Order: sequence, then C-alpha cells, then structure tokens
Amino acid sequence: MAAEIDNLVTSERIAELLGVQVRRVQQLTQEGVIPAKSSRPYRYDLFEVAQVYIQYLSEQIAGRE
Repeated sequence: MAAEIDNLVTSERIAELLGVQVRRVQQLTQEGVIPAKSSRPYRYDLFEVAQVYIQYLSEQIAGRE
C-alpha cells in the first residue's frame, strides 16, 4: 500500500512525463484514456499512467496503418 501511495503524482507531473500540457492530461482523463486514483486534486499512479498511455499511443498508430 505504501508503494502505491508513493507513486501518486499530480496532473502537472503527468503532463511533464508525457510531454503534453496539463489541459491534455485533463482531457485524457475525461475521455477515460488515463485513470485517476483520486479527484480534486487529481492524483495519478505514475506507472499505471505510463503503461496505459503507451498502449493508447500504440493503438492510435495501429489505426493509421
């Protein structure tokens, strides 16, 4: 449980990790692409978001081919 809490980060940190604006992180959350562990303030599991976002991008690329 403590390890999971240690991995929770803010929208700003997720935006930095993904190389997008905070607004895009909010959009991805609203679209159900990346899951938030809590809201107001939003907190995300760093590793889960990385995995989910990579899968999302892979699917986007596969759809173009």
